[in-house]
Amino acid sequence: MGRTQDDLLIEFFVRIDAPEDLIRASAACKTFRHLITDDAAFLDQYRSRHPPLLLGFVSIGFSDDFFLPAQAPHPNAPAALAFTGAAGFTLDRLPHFGRLPRDYDWHDNWYGLDAHGGRVLLGYPGRDGGLVLPEFAVFDPSTHKYTLMPPIPDSLLSSVLDQVRSENVYNFDAFFDPSGGFREDQFRVMFWTCGPTKGAILVYSSVSGTWSLDASIGL
Repeated sequence: MGRTQDDLLIEFFVRIDAPEDLIRASAACKTFRHLITDDAAFLDQYRSRHPPLLLGFVSIGFSDDFFLPAQAPHPNAPAALAFTGAAGFTLDRLPHFGRLPRDYDWHDNWYGLDAHGGRVLLGYPGRDGGLVLPEFAVFDPSTHKYTLMPPIPDSLLSSVLDQVRSENVYNFDAFFDPSGGFREDQFRVMFWTCGPTKGAILVYSSVSGTWSLDASIGL
């Protein structure tokens, strides 16, 4: 069976050593961009041959500068500059809920929580019947694709609040599971909350698309 044009392009792209050149190629046309950014097999193959570079830092919390690229004299500065220009870092494509009162202290916008493996975990502040709990999304800055995570089910949240002996979720954090053990196109997010004497961890899996209770811990 003969090789297709896409097969030949992938064979060529995987041999590009400089990430900035690969990024420029992805910006050349829709076909190249699709092969380079959407083909999971190609991305796995490329990453196995070319270890990832440090291109910069994602701001955690509210910030006008969402992505801070590496600057000269850092050796990866050219790649970071090319990546920033091609990706066009912006959160404009994510939905805007606009649910907060105008006099509320938090910004009514997405903010960074964590970054891992080229993805960014984002939160959007929200209040629902006195409950302080953000929306969550996982964003890929290089492709502008995002996954809106479903809300934590009320029954599961009630169970957690009962375990931590709290009437509300005020102290919480969310971050990527750094342990690995899953494919490049999969991820897990851990949500931690605590009360006066106990804490609980919920886990979201991109494979199942659901939240589950992982553990409750005495403090």
